Amino acid sequence: MTTVFAIQGVNKFLFCVVSVFPWQKIKQINIRQNVASLKIATESRKITVLIGVFVLVLLLPIQVYSQFQIPNVTANGYIKELGMLQVDNPFKTFHYDNLVHNRINLQWKPNMSFQVNGAIRTRLYNGYTVRHTPGYGSILSKDDGLVDLSWNWINTKQTILNSSIDRLYATWYSGKWEVDLGRQRINWGKTYAWNPNDLFNAYSYLDFDYEEKPGSDAIRLQYFSGFASGYEFAFKPDRHDMKQSVGAFLARMHQGVYDLQFLAGYYHNQAVVGGGWAGSIGQAGFKGEFSIYHPLYSNPSKDLYMLLSTSGDYAFSSGLYISGEFLYNGNAPSRLNPQALFGETLQANNLFITRTAGFAQVTFPASPLLNIGLSGIEGFSNRLTIIIPQVTYSVTEDIDFLLLAQIIRNKAIEQIYPTPNLFFARLRWSF
Repeated sequence: MTTVFAIQGVNKFLFCVVSVFPWQKIKQINIRQNVASLKIATESRKITVLIGVFVLVLLLPIQVYSQFQIPNVTANGYIKELGMLQVDNPFKTFHYDNLVHNRINLQWKPNMSFQVNGAIRTRLYNGYTVRHTPGYGSILSKDDGLVDLSWNWINTKQTILNSSIDRLYATWYSGKWEVDLGRQRINWGKTYAWNPNDLFNAYSYLDFDYEEKPGSDAIRLQYFSGFASGYEFAFKPDRHDMKQSVGAFLARMHQGVYDLQFLAGYYHNQAVVGGGWAGSIGQAGFKGEFSIYHPLYSNPSKDLYMLLSTSGDYAFSSGLYISGEFLYNGNAPSRLNPQALFGETLQANNLFITRTAGFAQVTFPASPLLNIGLSGIEGFSNRLTIIIPQVTYSVTEDIDFLLLAQIIRNKAIEQIYPTPNLFFARLRWSF
């Protein structure tokens, strides 16, 4: 949706943030959990004021754009208020984090053969994690691309304000050819929770609040030969070591009721080949993908290893939707690495912390405005269970409210993260 709106939309969003989010309950929890209650209450008031100023500042350029339309430029985005509670398994210890997240997407298209896309996300963090994680600002501002496009405006022991540009690329069209150059999203995946074919932009299913997924500084050439058919080449150089670059060819084709793809390339010192499919068996969807790796430099004698994911899904006439997925991760470490579940950047050749895992999901539209869902992940080889219930409610056409939890059961994870269960409340205004 193009950004043309009245100031009433801003007022509605700010009213919902103040009235819907449980500020008083959170403050009460913090007071119960900390001895220095007066200091925390004072800090909470400072944070509330900072959030208000932050939101108003972000709205200024949007208001200017809405008043003075720029030819051939479109803009959209959102502002999100996300509260998170970290809870231990006895449900006796509570830690609170807060995130205000703004995203602005811009597109300039002067003609039918050329366009430039850009997007910037600005996030305001405060709460327990900021106060108790040394160097958290450096973690948030880290940018692995060719150019560092992430920076901190504020970096204190209480608050971090970070901006990062995760899309900035130009696109040329000419007949059946398309060329993209810059920071972009290259999505080669077929399945839902885990994508062995997604060499350039692997992501974690648990990171639900980053719907756009990360981008890569890359060049991408595409040739469209026919319906669901064509060829691609993409290359993402590494700014520190060219051996850590990623490059691959992809061929797509349509056969019967299936879309097929095959790839071959180079991934961080390793040769990789793979493929994927998406089709149906009767009325049920059937998808899958696999990648096979072989190290080239560090350990050429190491055996081949494979990552495979396969999924099925079915939609009932009532609106009920069910899906399931299985993952085999041939590069999983012999010992469970809890940091890889929460903090480390996901790699395409190691998509989960267990060797085998399953995913299941059920969603149902209880009403036109209310959607409920339940999903779960089971790590079979390490007794890991993650349960994810969620409820989404459409407050208005542009505002939605989400309640979501990630309940985790695993002894190794609980030893490192005493409060592994996460409860989220999010209000989002899209413009």
